[in-house]
Amino acid sequence: MLTSKSKQHEQTERTKPEEIILLLRECDASELSQESFCQQKQISVAIRHRWRKKYGMMDVADAKRLKALEKENATFFN
Repeated sequence: MLTSKSKQHEQTERTKPEEIILLLRECDASELSQESFCQQKQISVAIRHRWRKKYGMMDVADAKRLKALEKENATFFN
């Protein structure tokens, strides 16, 4: 059983883009409904839709490249 402190950490922990893409592919291959899949993975349907919008057609290599570009852009604007 999770304590409230570990629940807070779990909620604030970021999911890596590579993990998101693999999760989306798993959802596509699953026989479960979107709602059931999200419930099983403990994510909200809204989060899944947000991830689908951002990472939908990417593969893992694309996500790594996006992450590198975002990091590079951050150095220009800071």
